[in-house]
Order: sequence, then C-alpha cells, then structure tokens
Amino acid sequence: MLLRLISFPVHGALELALGVAVAASPLAFEFGPAGILAAVLIGTTLIGLAVGAAAQGPDRRGISITAHATYDRAFAVALVVAAVLMAIAGESAAVACFAVAALAQSALVATTRYSGGA
Repeated sequence: MLLRLISFPVHGALELALGVAVAASPLAFEFGPAGILAAVLIGTTLIGLAVGAAAQGPDRRGISITAHATYDRAFAVALVVAAVLMAIAGESAAVACFAVAALAQSALVATTRYSGGA
C-alpha cells in the first residue's frame, strides 16, 4: 500500500521545483543539443502542469485532479523514455538527469493525496 503523505497543493509546489530543475539542468551539466531540447520541453511542460495544480479551487478553472494524476504518471513514463533516448544519443549527463527526474516524479506520484483538500 502506498503512503499518501503529500497534499495536492504541496505536490504542485514540488512539481514546480522539479520542472525548474529539469529545464535548468542543461545550464549545470554539459548536455548536447538533443538533451537541451528535451530538458527545456519536458521541464517547461512540468512547470505548466504544476501551475495547473495551483489553479484548483471552487472559483478557479484548472484541470481536474484526476486528469492531473494521469498526466503525472505519463510524465514519469516520458522521463524514462527521454533517458533511454538520450542513452541512445550518447548523452550521459542527460541520461542521469532524466533518470533522477523520473525517480523523483514517480516518488511524487506515489506519495501524493490526489484530493482537493489540504
């Protein structure tokens, strides 16, 4: 049984931090062109998803929590796929970054209470 310890608003904040870290990772490590493109695309999309989580509430119109949970799982898979593709492209720094991000996203999905309450 998975422990659901993190509330949905905290989840959004952690997902925002993960998105920023992924998008900024080419600045800290030596990524090739493919790694830079993948990191910026995946990172900014994660940031957008996190902002969508912040838009939840009775007077706000964000995506549904169920849809967000589905997107979170899809991003965990997408990060694994990105790591595999970067391995094929020979970009070891990008492989490590995306693998760590996939683990972080998977842990976030496994520990989040997907409900509107705090």
